[in-house]
Formats: sequence, C-alpha cells, structure tokens
Amino acid sequence: MKYVIAIIQPHRLEDVRDALVGLDIAAFTASEVRRFGDSEEHTEFYRAAEFNVGFLPKTKIEFAVSDALADRAVKALRDAATTGSIGDGRIYVLDLAQTVQIKSGKIDADVAAL
Repeated sequence: MKYVIAIIQPHRLEDVRDALVGLDIAAFTASEVRRFGDSEEHTEFYRAAEFNVGFLPKTKIEFAVSDALADRAVKALRDAATTGSIGDGRIYVLDLAQTVQIKSGKIDADVAAL
C-alpha cells in the first residue's frame, strides 16, 4: 500500500476529486492548510495598504492506494492539479504497512479492504 499526500492550489480541488473518483478512489481527506516557503509570495490588501504574507493558502489531500494503482493515481492527481505556474504544489508517496479501523479495531494490510 501507498499513502499519498499532495499539497495543491485550492482552486484545483474539484478537478483532483474528479480525477481520483475516475480511478475508483472514492475516499480521501482534504484539508485547508497554509504553506510557508521562500519561493512564493502572497500579497493581501487591508485598508488600501499592501502586505506581503509569508503563508499561502493551499489544500492538502491524503489517501491510501494499492501499490498497483499508485503510479496511475499520482499521474492523475498531478495532471488534474497542475496549472503550469509556480506554486502548483508537491506530491509525496510513502509506504503504508497497515490501517486500523477505529470502531472495530480491524487491521487491514490491503487498501482494497478500506
């Protein structure tokens, strides 16, 4: 199993959702996050004054996927999230040993059981 974490532009979430659902990845977590980095700046205005803000709004997506589907899922996610601009985000792929269902305590070693 793989655990995929992606940080994307917030306005790309719907396209990413559609791409993942198209691969039968119907469950994922999406969170509003703020990213700090030296390569991007975000300007906001308050009472006609301009401020450079170091933190940028982003969306974090997380899901588990089978090893067999991981490469296709990452490609679909990347294709749906990209705008070709600086700040499009990053995708992280980690090995995932198992999941544990909180309610039942059931341990799953295969994402297909999720």
